[in-house]
Amino acid sequence: MHDRAHRHRRLAVIELRHLQFHVKRKLGDHRIERFLRAGRLLLELSHFFAQRVETGLLFVQLLGVALQQRLFLGAALSAFMFSRNRC
Repeated sequence: MHDRAHRHRRLAVIELRHLQFHVKRKLGDHRIERFLRAGRLLLELSHFFAQRVETGLLFVQLLGVALQQRLFLGAALSAFMFSRNRC
């Protein structure tokens, strides 16, 4: 009888260790999964902000082109008016 109780305790300890191993493994998997999700979120956020910055830079570049065209057209108009007044 003593041997049987000892064997049951030993099996219970083995099952408990087995259960602890699986719980620790699941927790480890969960931590890795959370880490990977956080990394993906950071990448998506950086991509989003990069697109916003790119849009802002393109807008500034567009304003620069519009200003250059305005100056060019103003100079062309002045040259045209100057040549027209000379005739």
